[in-house]
This record gives sequence, structure tokens and C-alpha cells, in this order.
Amino acid sequence: MEHDHAHKHGDNCLEELSKKYTEYIESHLDTLREKCAHINVCINVLLEKGNSLSVIGGYDLRLNKTCSLVYKNSYETFGNFTDKCTSVDREDIRDDIEQHLQHQINVLEWKNVKRCLDNKFGDTERSSYVDEICGLAHNKTQICSGTSAQAHNRVKNFFNDQLHHLTCTCRALKINETSSHVSIPILAAAVAGGVLLLLALFAIGFICYRRRKSQKRKAQAPSVIYVQAPGTES
Repeated sequence: MEHDHAHKHGDNCLEELSKKYTEYIESHLDTLREKCAHINVCINVLLEKGNSLSVIGGYDLRLNKTCSLVYKNSYETFGNFTDKCTSVDREDIRDDIEQHLQHQINVLEWKNVKRCLDNKFGDTERSSYVDEICGLAHNKTQICSGTSAQAHNRVKNFFNDQLHHLTCTCRALKINETSSHVSIPILAAAVAGGVLLLLALFAIGFICYRRRKSQKRKAQAPSVIYVQAPGTES
């Protein structure tokens, strides 16, 4: 049985903030930063619950582990996780994964995953792929029995990729916020430097003007000839 430990996401965060909603992001920066802080708490707790050596090595978390964060049971309630991560925060993470799953499930490379879910739950339109996948992962080591590990690993990697994407997007938000604050002192320093330069140029110009004016006065002054008085010796 194949065990794929390679993850598609890189070690570096390459996500950039969407230019489409720049105005909204700038206007609600504090609120979005607070939301990101809550999401990061949830993901950090998930990592704490995982295998430390796997986390250090950069391997993906097991599917049933990531599902423990976002899975809702038949009563539409989350299982126990931690008080640090609220149900609202878990719902936000779950919705993000679900939204991407709805698009990903029809990709050609996912045909084995889609066939597996259709065989289990029928091919009718469903409201939550997350619950179907996590329900299978909760009871089985492989979500699709009798098939290769490819479908299971593809879903496992996808869940990990989405959590990594969320973390990186929030980091990009923090970098953007930091840059906006850094630009203020830089702008102030530039203005102050410009003012000092103008003052220096004014002082130099004033000194040159006074010197030229003094030289002009000397050039225009009448020449005085002293005549020796009669009977005096030179």
C-alpha cells in the first residue's frame, strides 16, 4: 500500500491578499486580523494534538486528525476539541474547506474520490462533502475500501493544503498591516528630510546673497584721495 508523505504546498507562504477587495480589507483590517488570530489558535491546537515528529518533519496530518476540527455529526454539532477554538471559528474553517471541495470534487484527478463518495452516498447533489469524507475517515483508516491509497491521500493532502493556505493568507494580512504602519514613519522621515534640505539651501542662498551685496557696495563706493596739507612733512 502506498503512503504518500509529500505535500504539494511549499514551506514558504506565497499567498498574497486579493486585490479585488482591497478597499474592504483596508477598512476592516482590525476585524480581519482578530478573525485570523482565532483561526491560527484553532490550527495551532490541531498541530499540538498531532504527532510532534510529523509536525517537525513537515508531514501532513492524518485525515481523521484534521477532520476532528471541522467534522459535524448527524446532529449538526461539532465534537469536543478545545475551548480555545470556538464553534464559530471552526465553522469558518469548515466553510472554507467545503467551498474549495465543491470545486475540486469535479476535477479529473479527483474522479476516484468522486466515484467513492457516489458509491457510498449516491450521486445526488449534497450540501457537505466535508461531513461525508470526515464521517468515513472517522470510522476507517481509508475512506474508500478496496481501492488504492491514492484517493485517501489526495483528500488528506487537500485538507492539509487548505489549512496551510489559511495560515499563509492570515500571515499575508499581518505583513500588509505591518507595512502600512511602517510606511507612516518612513513618510514622516522623508518629509522632515525634505524640510531640512530646503532650509539648508535657503541658508546657503542667503549667505551668498549677502556676500554678493557686500562686494557690490565696495565696488560702488567713491575713491578718497588724501592731499597733504601745506608745510607738513611727509
